[in-house]
Amino acid sequence: MNFSKIGVQGYSLGNLQLTAEELNWTSDDKSSSKKVKWLDVSHATWAQYAAYCHLRLFMKRDARPVRLDGFSKAQHADIEKFLSERDVSLSNESPNPGGGNYGDIEVLDNIVRFSSGNKTLFDLNIKDVSQCVMPGVKKSNDVELQLHESDATDQTEDTLVAIRVTLPEKDEDTDERSPAESLQMAVMERANIHDVKGKVLVEFNESQGTFDFPRGRYSVEMYSHFMRMHGSRYDYKIQYNDISKLFLLEKPDERYVAFVISLDKPIRQGQQKYQHLVLRTTKDEATITVNMSAEDLQKKYDSNLNSEMIGPLHNLIAKIFKVLSNKPVYVTGKFSSTNGAKAVKCALGANEGYLYPLNKSFIFIHKPTCIIGFDEIESVEFQRYGGAQGAGVTRNFDLCVAPKSVAGETPKPYVFSGIDRSEYSSLYSFLSTKKLRIKNIKESGNDNAMLQLGDLDDHDPYKAALDDDQGEDEESEDDADYAPDARGGSDAESSSDSDGDEDSDDRAHKTSKKRPGTGSAKKGPTQKKRASGGGSSKPAPKKKRAKKDKDAPKGAMSAFMQFSQANRAQVKTDNPELKVTEISKVLGEKWGKLDETQKKPYQDKADEDKARYKRERDAYDSKKAATEPPQQSDSNDSDAASDSD
Repeated sequence: MNFSKIGVQGYSLGNLQLTAEELNWTSDDKSSSKKVKWLDVSHATWAQYAAYCHLRLFMKRDARPVRLDGFSKAQHADIEKFLSERDVSLSNESPNPGGGNYGDIEVLDNIVRFSSGNKTLFDLNIKDVSQCVMPGVKKSNDVELQLHESDATDQTEDTLVAIRVTLPEKDEDTDERSPAESLQMAVMERANIHDVKGKVLVEFNESQGTFDFPRGRYSVEMYSHFMRMHGSRYDYKIQYNDISKLFLLEKPDERYVAFVISLDKPIRQGQQKYQHLVLRTTKDEATITVNMSAEDLQKKYDSNLNSEMIGPLHNLIAKIFKVLSNKPVYVTGKFSSTNGAKAVKCALGANEGYLYPLNKSFIFIHKPTCIIGFDEIESVEFQRYGGAQGAGVTRNFDLCVAPKSVAGETPKPYVFSGIDRSEYSSLYSFLSTKKLRIKNIKESGNDNAMLQLGDLDDHDPYKAALDDDQGEDEESEDDADYAPDARGGSDAESSSDSDGDEDSDDRAHKTSKKRPGTGSAKKGPTQKKRASGGGSSKPAPKKKRAKKDKDAPKGAMSAFMQFSQANRAQVKTDNPELKVTEISKVLGEKWGKLDETQKKPYQDKADEDKARYKRERDAYDSKKAATEPPQQSDSNDSDAASDSD
């Protein structure tokens, strides 16, 4: 027997085939399938909801029934006869399709059953529950069941994503849990939301970073294939495969750093979806322990992680995420504002934030966080802001980013408003190198204001960027990838040195940048046009940072690291309740109380390790020089020398 347009659990449609031995179902796009042997089925039920009927098969060994939707009423007799020939009884359910505001809730194995008047309204498979929370700041009698959103569901159709119910209040005369708390606990236990398998490799506690989006404090546990965010109300389990990109963005105050986790599948809090998570952390020196032996780290991660890592906290977070998720971490590129920052302050709608122009995209943080790839942009436009007719030059302007049409529909443009007028030249010069179409509309009655921002009416920047062989051609340049050096031992110093976390292109750009107010070398649009007529050749591309050589000798350990390695196990034994970061803090306090005599044995070991490193480094450099062919000098040599300086 064959049936078409049959859905499994209502998620997707496919073709159903009933054979003598088993049931075979395959989705229309061939992406998923299901098989059930008749020998594993104990009994079946049939129920009609509106114009369609569903068949539910109950398993002998599995408490979760298999539900098939989309049958017609006329198919009941044929299916009943087919099942009876395989010793599977089919009984009729009596659902209550009339609904109602009041009813009963019962948790049965892996099913939450909603009923009214002893008749089933519908069943909810607990496997489909992603969160079960009691919303509200105060203790409430409401429970919200949030459901997983299936990729197979047609995006144009309405989809059930949450169910919210109100239960009776708690009896004040008893110490028992309230009905709402009991339901939440029963669902959470069966949904395995807290249940995780595997060993925690790295843990970041709440004090090491605060999430700006979604707002709140979460501890982050890193496993081999997924991460887990644990908050006071919400828990999230995020597979590394669901992470699309990672960004490390220094805030203009130079105190905090934003680490952005971009997801393919957004997480949900109530009705709000969060596709981009923004973690605000610091540059403070930190020690992070990776719970894996050195041998396993070498085998699985090619020594990109060490058992103990010391360095600026934001560097350590970026490197650990990069290695465990195997996803690139993008950092700020060549753009620099008038005060040397990598972002400009502006507002998107009613929310203030920072706009980061990267090599191939814009990213705005933090509310709402949005990422706009340059290949998705139709045009950008510098617009007036806040100035009325005859009011003279405005202090601010807007940057309007118009996305390309998708399926014949033009998305709403992004308007970043309130950008300081002094940022115009730096933004215009940067965007001109990206071959983006720059539109500038001349406003009637106030032409002087636009002319003082930049006389662009007789100049087409888009055409000039295409025709100007003098300009920087960065069409093939991707967003700068993060290449941290944070490691254990004395390599913490090199982590601090790479605080900017940019590639070699960005560092070379920084060395040639002048401080504001001392004769900036930055060119406005008029200067750029004059320079393009000089006939000079295009600058040679600068060298990228070389990848880390796994054969390079391991860095020397400092005296404090020698002390920590010798005493960490004892501190952990004496204080088993302490977390990893708290153990490091105790070790730091113990080290600070030692006098020079007590520190001398560890300093001697550090000196020996330093000498060992020098020997191995000299041998490594000699071997490398002997095996590498001599290279001819070219124009890039000066760039490399400049970078090393």
